[in-house]
Amino acid sequence: MVLLVDDEEAIRWVGRRLLEADGWTVIAASDGLEALQIIQTRTGRLDLVITDLNMPRVTGRELAEVLSVFRPGLPVLGVSGFLSAVTQDRRLPILPKPYTKGSLLQAVHLACGGSVRLRRPVLENRRRARRLRELAGADPAVDLIAAVQVLREIETS
Repeated sequence: MVLLVDDEEAIRWVGRRLLEADGWTVIAASDGLEALQIIQTRTGRLDLVITDLNMPRVTGRELAEVLSVFRPGLPVLGVSGFLSAVTQDRRLPILPKPYTKGSLLQAVHLACGGSVRLRRPVLENRRRARRLRELAGADPAVDLIAAVQVLREIETS
């Protein structure tokens, strides 16, 4: 099961069709806030979140960081058409837009295979993660949407 998050309907449509043709079941969300709501209320398994990094309300980067802290076993694949504006993070593989069927499926299989998840996060990110856990609470049922607000407070302090 893949959660595909993009604020552009055409991108969601194309991505969904490519993934379904490869045998994946796809749930789509129009932005990071909707994705967090789906993840919080979903009882079934999610194998991967594919998210555009540049979206309104809750960005893909915020979504990925909150999930890395509160859903550490859930891989996230970032997608961006603005690679020059993307800050590299070894924990978050980035697929450039526009992507082809082959490049999307290769990135999905790589992300789900776990090889990109085996690296330890850089020290700075571990500190941010620890601070986020302290401020948002370590409860596994933490409100993920509230955790984004905490993340934003960390960034402005």
